[in-house]
Amino acid sequence: MRRSVLISVLFAILASSSPILGQRAMFILRHAERAEYDEGDGPISKTGEWRAMTLARLLGEAGITTIITSDAKRTMQTAEPIARALGITPRVIRTRGAKTPDDIVLTIDREKADWVADYAKKLMDEIRSRHKNDVVLIIGHQNTVPAIVRATGYAGEVKIGDYEHDDIFVVVPKESGPPIFLHLNY
Repeated sequence: MRRSVLISVLFAILASSSPILGQRAMFILRHAERAEYDEGDGPISKTGEWRAMTLARLLGEAGITTIITSDAKRTMQTAEPIARALGITPRVIRTRGAKTPDDIVLTIDREKADWVADYAKKLMDEIRSRHKNDVVLIIGHQNTVPAIVRATGYAGEVKIGDYEHDDIFVVVPKESGPPIFLHLNY
């Protein structure tokens, strides 16, 4: 019941959005739970695998046409079930050169204090130019997700706790003014 209500709400929002804006909607979230938080690029945990499967069931009918992840193993593993179910090859954000033709390469100076905001702005520029009329799923990190949400035009506060992995930020652009914004948990 809960899933069908969520999907109905999302379809209503998507149907009311304007295709002129560049995207019909964006689902932005942090990767699933990690096996080891102290490990640099470790895999997701069993709980994370469950969360990734839940994400696939929850958003499997939301009309997602593009999936974007960072190059971290945990973001790609979080995307794997939904990408497989939808038959979509995720585009991977890289900051050190492309490995495949579909990669998104962002030139970022991580020495700058505001590198995360620069990363988010460049990612939004890429999405707006290459994914017109798409419904985009973006899987990032605790530090990048709030910046990505702000780069969509949302001016409110977005916080993700150290061990929080259940937030989904839904952003629907409007012709004028701030986007429609929903903060959901799954």
